[in-house]
Amino acid sequence: MQLRALIAVLCAAGCVGVASAQVGRPATPDALSGPKLAPDGGYHLEVGPYKVNTTESLVLHDAKRNKDLTVKVRVPVPTGPGDKNAKNEKFPMVVFSHGLGGSKDGFGELCDHLCSYGYVVVCPTHADSISERRKKGEKVTAANAFDIKLMDPEGRLNRMLDCRFILDSIPTLEEKIPALKSPGGQGKIDPERLAMAGHSAGAYTTEVLCGMKIAQVGALKGQELVEPRFKAAVVISGSGTNKLGITEQAWDDVKVPWLVITGSKDVVSISRETPESRQEPFKYARGKAKGGPPAYLVFIEGATHSSYAGKETSGLFGEKPTTDVRVIQNCVASSVLAFLDAHVKGDEKAAAWMEKGENMGAMSGGKARMESK
Repeated sequence: MQLRALIAVLCAAGCVGVASAQVGRPATPDALSGPKLAPDGGYHLEVGPYKVNTTESLVLHDAKRNKDLTVKVRVPVPTGPGDKNAKNEKFPMVVFSHGLGGSKDGFGELCDHLCSYGYVVVCPTHADSISERRKKGEKVTAANAFDIKLMDPEGRLNRMLDCRFILDSIPTLEEKIPALKSPGGQGKIDPERLAMAGHSAGAYTTEVLCGMKIAQVGALKGQELVEPRFKAAVVISGSGTNKLGITEQAWDDVKVPWLVITGSKDVVSISRETPESRQEPFKYARGKAKGGPPAYLVFIEGATHSSYAGKETSGLFGEKPTTDVRVIQNCVASSVLAFLDAHVKGDEKAAAWMEKGENMGAMSGGKARMESK
C-alpha cells in the first residue's frame, strides 16, 4: 500500500500516526518479559514491582494560554497493603512528548514499563495531533495529516509550553488523581526528580527544553526555552544540525545527562534528518571528559523511525526494520530505564550498566551498540 493511501485509511479510521506518530495499545503484563540481567545483558526487562494505574484522559486548563491540554497519566501503585512503599513514597515523573501527528497514546508499552518500575509518566496530546485536530473539527486528509508547517516556530513553542505547564500542574495532578495521594493526603510526585523524553518532534521538544540552543525566530524570539526543572533527557529519533537553527555548538550548554537513541534506517519523508544527523546530539555533547554531563548513544542496526514503539506501529506504516522489533523495543526499554534509574533515582548499579557498552551488544545479538562519554 502506498504511503498516501495508508495515511488516508488511518485518518478515516480515526487512528493517529505515521512517520513520527505512534498508535497506543492496551497494556500487556508481560510485554517486555525476559531476564533481569544475565545472560543476555538486558536491564530489568520483566514487569516491575508496581501496578500501573492509568488515567486515560485528563484535561488540564492553562489559563495563561487559554488552552485545554489533554494528558494520559500513569501512576505506580504498590502491589499490596503490606508493601513498604504503600505509605508516603514519592515518585519521580517523566513527561513523554509524542511525534508530529501522534497523541498521548504513543509508546504505550515503554510508558507502562517505566511506570511499573516506579515512575509517574505523563503523556500530553499536542495541538499537531491528528486526533486533536479531528476533535476540533478539522478535516484531516492524506495531504495534510503530517503537515510539517505545524512545526513552525509557534507550533514548536507551544509543544514546549505544554510540557512546562505539566510541571506547573503537579499539584493539580495530585489533586485530581486519587492514586497520586498518599494515605496521609500528601502528593506522591517528587518535584526534584523530573525527566523529559520524546520521539521525533517530541525528541526535538525534549532537546530544546533540556538545553539545546536553537535560532530563536518568530514566536520563539525572546523566549526562555530551557526548563531547569528537568534533570535528564531521553531523545529518541531526535534532531541534529539542520535548518532549524541547530549548529555543532548547539549542545555546548546542556547541563543534564542525555540519552540519544536512533538506528540505521531511521529516516522519514517529511524530514531531512538522517541516521547520521540523529546521532549528533551525542556526537557534539561535551560529555564528562570536557566538563559536561554524561551522554549516551544507543544505535540499533536495522531500526526504523517507528520501530522503537513496537511491531504494531512500524507494521501499520509499512516500515521494514531488519532487526526484530522485539529486540529493538528491548534495547530501548533497557537503556531508557537504566538511564533514568541512574540519573533520576541515583542508582549506582544502573549507572554501571550504562557504562558497559557490551551489555547492549549482548542483549541484541550484536545488532545494537551503546557508547558513553
